[in-house]
Amino acid sequence: TLEPWDDLMRKTGGALGFARDLDVLIETLPEIQGHLPAELQEDLVPFIRMVEDLREAEQGKILRWLESSRRLKGFERFERFATEGSGKPDRLGLRVGQIAPGLILHEARRVYRKGERITPESPDEALHSLRIAMKRLRYTLEAFFDVYGKPLRSFISDATDLQEVLGDFNDASVQIAFIKRLVEE
Repeated sequence: TLEPWDDLMRKTGGALGFARDLDVLIETLPEIQGHLPAELQEDLVPFIRMVEDLREAEQGKILRWLESSRRLKGFERFERFATEGSGKPDRLGLRVGQIAPGLILHEARRVYRKGERITPESPDEALHSLRIAMKRLRYTLEAFFDVYGKPLRSFISDATDLQEVLGDFNDASVQIAFIKRLVEE
C-alpha cells in the first residue's frame, strides 16, 4: 500500500502549490497588462514586482522543504519501497492484467460521480476536485498503457484535454481569489 507515502507527497505538493500559482499569475500578468489602457499599464508594475517578491519568498520555502531531512529521508524510504517492495510476500499472485480493470473502473467511477454533480452553480472547488479526479484517472490509464496499448490512447488524450481545461479554470479561479485577497489587505 502507498498510504504511508500520501503525507510525504501531499506535503511536497503543498510546498510547491502556492509558488506554482504565483508562477502562473506572473506568466499571465503581461497579457493582462496589455489589455489595460496605455495610460494604466505602468500602474500594474508595482503589483507585478510584489508578486515576483512573493514568488521569491515561496521559492525559499520550497528549497528549505526540498533540502529538509524529513523530505530526503522520506523519499529515500519511498525509493527503497518502489525498488525492493514492502518485503512482504505477494500473497495475491495477481497479474497486472487482472487488477488493471478494477483500478481503472474505480478511478473512472470517481470522475463520473464528480462530473455528474457539476452544474452551472457549482463552486470552483467542485471543478478543482473533478480536475484532481481526472488527473488520477489519466495517471492510472497511463500506468496501464503497456497492458492495453492503443485502445487507451484516445481515453488518455480526452482525459488530458479535460484536465487541461479544468486546470486553466482552476488557475484563473486561484488568481482571482489571490488578487481579491491582496486588494482586501
